[in-house]
Amino acid sequence: MRETSEIRDLAVSTPSLIRGIRAGLRATVTMGKWSLILAPETGESEPEKREVTFIVDGEPRTLKPFGKIATELYNLESDPKQERNLLNEEKDAARKIKERFIEFLSELNADKEIINQWLKCRGISNAEQERR
Repeated sequence: MRETSEIRDLAVSTPSLIRGIRAGLRATVTMGKWSLILAPETGESEPEKREVTFIVDGEPRTLKPFGKIATELYNLESDPKQERNLLNEEKDAARKIKERFIEFLSELNADKEIINQWLKCRGISNAEQERR
């Protein structure tokens, strides 16, 4: 039997990134025991609207508003149902995961436009910003 090794240190689940950020688009990044659900700061002041997309399989799909969205962090070992958001208690862990996600996008040669969308996320500022 062949010994298995880790393929990569994170798993990412997200709607398509090629359309850009909409007020409701979030990415879930799982690393080890952590699940980070990133909510980017969109800068949009208008409420989100319903719209139709053909991007999934060419069939029309309605994208519905999500309402209020926020960044969330869960410990999958102690909270597998993701019921207790630990973002406020574990900001450093959230920052590290977000930084690794951005590195991962760079490794995939994602366009700067896609990467830049994730630089500012709700509830997670850069460590340098918090020190000021």
